[in-house]
Amino acid sequence: MQNKLGRLLNPETIAISGASVKEGSLGQQILQNLVNGNFYGTIYPVNPKYNSIRGIKCYAGMSKVPVEIDLAIITVPPHRVMEALSECCAKKVGGILVMSPDLTEEVPGIESKLAEKCKQNNIPLIGIDSFGFLLPHINLNASLAPRLPRKGGIAFISQSKSITSSVLEWAEWKQIGFSSFISVGKMLDVNLHHLIDFLGKDPYTQSILIFLESITEVRRFLSAARAFSRTKPIIVLKAGKSKEGAAIIRQHTDWEPGTYEVYQAAFQRVGIIPVETIDQLFDSAEALSTQPRPNGNALAIITNGGGPGILATDYLIRKGGHLPAFQKQTIDSLTAAVDAKCLRNGLIDLSLGTPPESFRKVMESCLADSGVDGLLLILSPNQKKSFSDFSAVFDKVRRDFNKPILVSWMGYGAPDEYIEFFRQYKLPVYRFPESAVDTFLRMAAYTKNTKVMYETPRSIPFDFTPDYEKADTIMSQALNQGRTSLHPNEITSLFSCYGLSSHLTDFSQENNHEEATEKKMVLPPLRFGSKWDDLVGPVLYVGLGGPQAEVLDNPGVGIPPLNLALARRMIERSALGKLLHTGEKASKALEPIEFALYKLACMLLDFPQLYRITINPVTLTNNKLLIQNATVELQQTNVKDSRKYGHLVISPYPQEYVKQTQLASGQPITLRPIKPEDEALELAMISTFSRQSLYYRFFGYINHFTREMITRFTHNDYDREIAIIAEIKEPDHHEMIGVVRLVADADNENAEFAIAIPDAWQKKGLGAMLTDYILEIAASRGIKKIYANVLADNEGMIRIFHKKGFTFRQEDFQTWYVELILEGKKSTKQPDPLDQHEKNSFG
Repeated sequence: MQNKLGRLLNPETIAISGASVKEGSLGQQILQNLVNGNFYGTIYPVNPKYNSIRGIKCYAGMSKVPVEIDLAIITVPPHRVMEALSECCAKKVGGILVMSPDLTEEVPGIESKLAEKCKQNNIPLIGIDSFGFLLPHINLNASLAPRLPRKGGIAFISQSKSITSSVLEWAEWKQIGFSSFISVGKMLDVNLHHLIDFLGKDPYTQSILIFLESITEVRRFLSAARAFSRTKPIIVLKAGKSKEGAAIIRQHTDWEPGTYEVYQAAFQRVGIIPVETIDQLFDSAEALSTQPRPNGNALAIITNGGGPGILATDYLIRKGGHLPAFQKQTIDSLTAAVDAKCLRNGLIDLSLGTPPESFRKVMESCLADSGVDGLLLILSPNQKKSFSDFSAVFDKVRRDFNKPILVSWMGYGAPDEYIEFFRQYKLPVYRFPESAVDTFLRMAAYTKNTKVMYETPRSIPFDFTPDYEKADTIMSQALNQGRTSLHPNEITSLFSCYGLSSHLTDFSQENNHEEATEKKMVLPPLRFGSKWDDLVGPVLYVGLGGPQAEVLDNPGVGIPPLNLALARRMIERSALGKLLHTGEKASKALEPIEFALYKLACMLLDFPQLYRITINPVTLTNNKLLIQNATVELQQTNVKDSRKYGHLVISPYPQEYVKQTQLASGQPITLRPIKPEDEALELAMISTFSRQSLYYRFFGYINHFTREMITRFTHNDYDREIAIIAEIKEPDHHEMIGVVRLVADADNENAEFAIAIPDAWQKKGLGAMLTDYILEIAASRGIKKIYANVLADNEGMIRIFHKKGFTFRQEDFQTWYVELILEGKKSTKQPDPLDQHEKNSFG
């Protein structure tokens, strides 16, 4: 779909089926908007009634248009839509936008017919019930909007047709520009995940904003968001957070809106930034596109009016941020620049008449402090000072420091040029200080969540091997007897299969690194468990326990699969985490709970028939966990997805790809998917590469590998990327000796191949073995095409590609493009590219 959307969302030719001269008609409005927008490409009206419209030649049918059509817009009356769509499919257009109104009311059953027709012809469809889309960078207005918005770096996607025009008007008032503005309609074909994948690679897009009512393909949506959220912020305004709002969505659409706490857990898992208002949606996008990301939530505040500074401080503390504790050096620097009375614990209260030079010194002192994560400048109007006096201040400070600076300009009636003054220095400006503080805290949360996504988890404390067969027998017997609740003795047996005993469990024996004499903490009663959510499947929760827990406690919510790092984040988000926020001792005390959550998550991975698990209360004293009461409710398995773990929205570690084998030399090795815990192994392997091996793998010399680069290799989204490592694991020897990788597109149809083997393990048959195994995995996943680029003098890899049946295409004098079609592949003898290489004298 990624490649197919290229013609639909970056068209050079557009045909309008149903173009008209009739005033007020849809065909007339769409054509007028395209013409008035000065679209960069060519427009072809299609309607047998006219020879020309607005001086543009009109064609009697789609087949009569003499060129290929990238985008076909259907505006005909409802009863003619299927006919128009068939003409578009016969023409093999690049994509279709259906804008004809009232289709489902006037033509029952048309939705499935439209979707099936486009699927059969492999043509992407946007709509129905769409407002259309706008692409300012090519002056394309294929929408109901009367004019194009400004050009900018924001991509906006809306599930609501009615809100779209209002947001466009609001954005114009706020002087906000867009790379694209897309109304998805009913999402019969092109879905949110397709658009995220396209926009994530779009050079015009810096951030992606979504007005969301519900997600219809949750797993693909989260996978796409995770792939791009680190490089392009994805900011979501979710409608239907309340029960009442969700009920309205359910009433007026076929979508399940879900519960907001589950959305929040999903958003945190993939790095999405949630907001509450349209203002926050665009405020966050502007700040993240112009400012560095803060490392924490310590915000220094400089104000030339006491009241606004106090309001900002109150809001900051109430929302979980804090003022910085200035270092002595910072305080000395500040008192040298301004009166010491101005300093108020991270808030600097200056007078209206403070000169620009003093502002500069104060700003520089704050930003130089390592305990300051960002700076808020609150300015009240002062007629005696010209904004131009501050030009040199802002210019220098922005260049010298890599921390976010936000401005609250309190002059509500100020002319637009005052706002533009700040924006020319890429300083986001807010009318009210609370808005600026709110944006800063969302930026800080975004930084934290993206770090957590790629945090290296601790290893499991000891070997953990669940008894799957016994657990399956327990639940199957109950369901076969028509029961959906397990008896207490069955719960005890089920939990013991996954190391969750309802008897006293001594974790200190399993964590023998702790001193037996160390004084342990006694925690309050706890609770944890799971519940089935109609949108995302199994959901985990943890928090304070006891009889009043569900009323008083706001639990931490998480989505399986979990590792120990993700389990810790769940605990931190709960009231329990707030209670134990400080100290290494508290951190150690939580380790048994982390492991218990991990075990429970493993159970949920294996058994979609688990509907609800309630474990309350649980006591934890001196590293001993005791489950005092628990209930387990079951459901008949109703998972529609045929894949293993199809009931999950986040792909777990693919254990099925673990394989024991050996090299020709007899050396035993393990082939298995890479894990986040493999960072050290990956770095150790790469450090042994010769310059030539590095050049073959990365098409250039890399002298230093940052942790971020290694993290990128080891933290995989297993739905779209699979890396298989070759590992030697012996009592006295643990080493990664090779890795092969496939990175697939959003629809898992095409995948890019890469392989790396240390010099010491080359020419031992490992490259061919890894290639064979990854091709086997690709075929099992339904991938249709494997492709790669290979340097012309990389003879070993070229021989492997040739032997496996890849076709070769010369890219330039240094590079081959190779391709293997897995679906319906014909065995044809290919010319040896090494012979071609010698003839061309490559390299």
